Amino acid sequence: MLSFLILFLLQYGRKYAKGVTEGNVSKKRRAEIRSGERAGLREKMVKGLDLPPDLLGGGRIELRGRNELTVQGGGKILLYTPEEIRIGFEGGYLSVCGKRLVCISYYAGAVGIEGYICGLSFEEM
Repeated sequence: MLSFLILFLLQYGRKYAKGVTEGNVSKKRRAEIRSGERAGLREKMVKGLDLPPDLLGGGRIELRGRNELTVQGGGKILLYTPEEIRIGFEGGYLSVCGKRLVCISYYAGAVGIEGYICGLSFEEM
């Protein structure tokens, strides 16, 4: 029951939070909420309950050995060569460098990459 409540609040908490309805919040406050300048209810709950941050919709990266990588929550593929694959995220991109890199799956925001992975780097735009 508690896990259902936590997931409900994470998904709908901002909508039902006192003072965050469309009619009684200033444009400046709404812009701050959208841009993430102030920590919202969801962010505070994730931090306070020590939950994984990917519950907020951020990306998730799983590296298995040096040969297989799964990236979830990314956008489109920005660059695709055998030596580098760039995956766009909100505000930046993830660069995967290696040899013989191949995209083995691309479905619903999840990208599967195989090949010899030499490095990962995050770049902000």
